[in-house]
Amino acid sequence: MSSELRLPDGFPMAPKRCRRASQAFFDCFSEKGKQPEGGNQHAGREALEACKALLDNYSKCLDKHAKLEFHRVQEEYRLRN
Repeated sequence: MSSELRLPDGFPMAPKRCRRASQAFFDCFSEKGKQPEGGNQHAGREALEACKALLDNYSKCLDKHAKLEFHRVQEEYRLRN
């Protein structure tokens, strides 16, 4: 493996605007990171490598949307059920 892959600081956060990117990465990482019988100390690293493109998309989305500040709107603009 060429360089060390790391999970982003916001992991496992999944902002609404990153729903697709986060779900795709989580699904891939869960599938590829399963421990085989007898264990594998490198399973996590191998899963990150296998899901690298999805990890990159997830990281970019978190960088863009995770730090957004939300403000509560006035009462008259809130949705009612």
